[in-house]
Amino acid sequence: MPEGGTELRHRIGKLLEDYEANLALLLHLARKDAIVRPDFDPAVAAKLFVYLIQGLAMRSITWGATETLLHEGRKVWQQYLHGIRA
Repeated sequence: MPEGGTELRHRIGKLLEDYEANLALLLHLARKDAIVRPDFDPAVAAKLFVYLIQGLAMRSITWGATETLLHEGRKVWQQYLHGIRA
């Protein structure tokens, strides 16, 4: 591993952790306000969202198809919302 690679991994991990925590908080508030389903776990829903985005990003990096990514991203987002809406 190149020098500094461990630090970079730590920083990226921390960024993802913080992003996930903030998203979980927003989803918790949405559940409290009955915007999303009452029977879902905000922390799990936040992880799922991050995993979906990471998967789409990896596909984009691998295939280099930005337009396809946007199209697929919209479909994935709609399906995600369908699953969590109240």
